[in-house]
Amino acid sequence: MLSVASVPVPDIYDTSSAPREIYALAADVQPGNSGGPLLDGDGGVIGVVFARGTGTDERGYAMTTAELRPALASVDADSPAVPPGTCTR
Repeated sequence: MLSVASVPVPDIYDTSSAPREIYALAADVQPGNSGGPLLDGDGGVIGVVFARGTGTDERGYAMTTAELRPALASVDADSPAVPPGTCTR
């Protein structure tokens, strides 16, 4: 892990952004890694990978568990699954 900071992160449509606490990683993040866990040395989840850098350096990004905790607390384990669909604006 390179650093942790609060930075503006754009939405998926790149129309707005909100400050998010993220880790900058020295890692080779590949397509398909998004949504995967970021683990500490003991195997505990400390974040969720969501992006890779655009340069040639091996750089990745992950949301911290502190950032994700409010969303996870609102999840009802008994709620029905959301059907897959296409992204629309």
